[in-house]
Amino acid sequence: MALMAKPYTWIILLLLPLAMALLNFDLFGPQTLSAYFGYTFFAAAVTVLIAMRLLGKNAGSPLINLPAPVLLFIALALFIFLHGLITRTLNLTHYYWMANAAWFWAVGRLGGRRPWGAAGPEVAEAVGGKRISTARIIGLLYKGVSLLALLESLVVCCQELGLLPAKNPLYTCTGTWENPNVTAMFLSLAIYAVLTAPNERQRTMAYTIAGIILLAIVLLKCRTAILVAVLFVAGHYWTGLTTFIKSKTRLSKGLIGGITGALCVATVLLLAVGTKRDSTQGRIRIWENSVRLIAQKPIAGQGFGRFEKQYNLFTANERLPDNDHVNMPYNDFLELGVEGGLGAVALWAATLIALWRHHRKQGYSVLPIVALLLIQLTNFAFQALPVLALFLLYAAIPPEVSQKRSPVGIRSAGLATPSARPVTPYAGILRILGVVCIEAIALVLCINQAVLANNFYERKVIAKNDTAEDAIEAYEDLAHSLKNFVSYRSSFGDAYLKMKQYGPALGQYLQGLESSSNPDILFKCGYCYQQLLRYDSSQYYYTLAENMQPYKFGPRMALLKLYQQQGDSSLIKKEAEEIVAMPVKVESNEVTSIKGYARKILEKYNQL
Repeated sequence: MALMAKPYTWIILLLLPLAMALLNFDLFGPQTLSAYFGYTFFAAAVTVLIAMRLLGKNAGSPLINLPAPVLLFIALALFIFLHGLITRTLNLTHYYWMANAAWFWAVGRLGGRRPWGAAGPEVAEAVGGKRISTARIIGLLYKGVSLLALLESLVVCCQELGLLPAKNPLYTCTGTWENPNVTAMFLSLAIYAVLTAPNERQRTMAYTIAGIILLAIVLLKCRTAILVAVLFVAGHYWTGLTTFIKSKTRLSKGLIGGITGALCVATVLLLAVGTKRDSTQGRIRIWENSVRLIAQKPIAGQGFGRFEKQYNLFTANERLPDNDHVNMPYNDFLELGVEGGLGAVALWAATLIALWRHHRKQGYSVLPIVALLLIQLTNFAFQALPVLALFLLYAAIPPEVSQKRSPVGIRSAGLATPSARPVTPYAGILRILGVVCIEAIALVLCINQAVLANNFYERKVIAKNDTAEDAIEAYEDLAHSLKNFVSYRSSFGDAYLKMKQYGPALGQYLQGLESSSNPDILFKCGYCYQQLLRYDSSQYYYTLAENMQPYKFGPRMALLKLYQQQGDSSLIKKEAEEIVAMPVKVESNEVTSIKGYARKILEKYNQL
């Protein structure tokens, strides 16, 4: 038997994109890029392999007769990609959605059409003379997810004990991601795989793993993850709990459900208001501003991957003391609305509704869908790569339905396809061409992501090792593939800045601001304009950076020196007074030095 025909090999391949999505390291610069490129590349590669397998083994079957949830999700991904093509703003977000669509299709086809060589719904493959049931294969896949979650949880615990460094110095433990919320939400979603139908022999091990995961979630202090974990644990024990309560009381099942729902609402309110109150108020404000942004362009949207730019420029027009630079709205529906308009929101809502109806019809649990909704409404899933990847795996290959709930016995894995009609020769050819197109798109995506990853790696090496003069020449060679990426424009501008070529440096920074509102780049634009003696423009960019992060002293110090260079006494005194009066958020030598400088200026003016 060929290696690729073995179910165990396919299980490892299915877990590989998920495992890569968990890895953060600085190979390409920002640590999250390693997870991004690892996930998108291997998701596309697995899609190519599965499409080849389908063409080789099932040439006469309805290969692209897809269920509604998959079709809608692919439609959303194509909408996002075409939106980028039409507006000429293609970026990593667009490729990410294409990779998600490829991954969802591939996992669904692998499970739904049983390319393991199954002879029927009860049997998936023969290995070593033994038949392996579909339920057994799904069980192994879910055990793989449980193993990944266990390893991630152990990393969190070791970080808490000081045995491993956290990825982010602001936290004691983060897991393998810089953002501890991403790790926590992945772990909470993985509890579903851990608790899914373990037999008596495996139950003790499953509960032990679940306990370690729950401990890690508590250490990560993510409220959304705690709620999702409670949801899965409650769902796991729901039947036994309702039976016990009914045996001890006269409460009906509906009343028990109502009381449970009220307790869940109370828990949500307690976590939202009783803990991290400032964070909750900040998110409510972000939601309000996001709604106002959607109202500006409800049809076309602001552009995918551009929430960070548009939101921060929107809020920087007002000088509010609690402003801060925001990367996401902590609500995926609002993010879709801001970036793609109401049409994108409608497509995603239709996908979830279709998935809900499909799972209810087939007898699968809807808990993963409820969990994702909870994550999307209170935090984020689209930008949390391992969270969305794991959900798509759950949606495409749900656990087997028990024979009690399924009168026809054990169901086949994966999203059930619509009942197949007799296939005419022309229909068969069209369907094969469809899979060939999917394979070609996945292959192009795979190559594209490999080239992009290599170019990002070169950008990092150039910035680290090359002299400014050599870096400028090297960056020019990367312009064709990286011209739309802010990190490239920032590095290119830094090289010119080291050479004190302020005009070309400014040009690179301004091009970077076409897709971002990064405060550091705004600050550098202000500095370049100051060196070019264009004081009004310099003041504009310094003020934007100041309004975006009013608690930071750097932009205020830059404005103070700009006013000194202009010789404007009233503005000098006013800015110095504001710096002295500013509260200190984080003590540092730099802050102490800036405050001392401002005090000396005030003393000088007070003596006049």
